[in-house]
Amino acid sequence: MDQQPADNARRLDLQRGEQWMKHLTAGTRIVMIDGTARLEGPPCWLGETLHTPRQHLAAGDDWVLASTGWVRLSAERPCALVCITPSPACPGGTLKAQRKTLREGLRKMLRGWRQGWLRISAAADGRPRARGC
Repeated sequence: MDQQPADNARRLDLQRGEQWMKHLTAGTRIVMIDGTARLEGPPCWLGETLHTPRQHLAAGDDWVLASTGWVRLSAERPCALVCITPSPACPGGTLKAQRKTLREGLRKMLRGWRQGWLRISAAADGRPRARGC
């Protein structure tokens, strides 16, 4: 059975000394199929120093981009790799789910706080506690 690459996967073949630069989004995965290459990730700040993460990749290695930015891949030997970008199938889906969870948690917290407040105020006034709360 022939496997077709996903729409978000791109195969690259690089010759020795060849470089590939691309602006990639966080979550992009680079998988080495054959050969070796040196990968330089997007620059990031460590204190007051600008740091560029570097990684040597050999056949079978993979690397996931932690932050969005420019990536440079330099082939040390002829190599083949696959670059898999995150699927845009559901943009903002994760954010929507997080908002929904946060909203439900906030409602539960406020409901509990309100019930506790009614009990405290009823006890302070000397009134009997409401049963429905």
